Amino acid sequence: MAAPHIAGLAALIIQAMESEYDYFLKKANQVKNYLCGTATEVMVGERANGISNSPSIDRGEKDSVEGYGKAHADAAIEAALTEYSWNNCNR
Repeated sequence: MAAPHIAGLAALIIQAMESEYDYFLKKANQVKNYLCGTATEVMVGERANGISNSPSIDRGEKDSVEGYGKAHADAAIEAALTEYSWNNCNR
């Protein structure tokens, strides 16, 4: 059931990007980056459908137990709406 949820979240991110989204690979990768960058790993011991989850905690890598982790729609959309610039970075 994950694919329909992620497809819907990707559509919401594209809608949030409004006229900035131009259907080219660069923007599609940007949407993927928002999704993967805001996902968090499922903690050891969480249960889904009666099955205990014991994923490897490899931060940032896809694993066979949980994929890229738990999607967070609010964080992904906020990331799409935030304007980033080098002036905002502390070096």
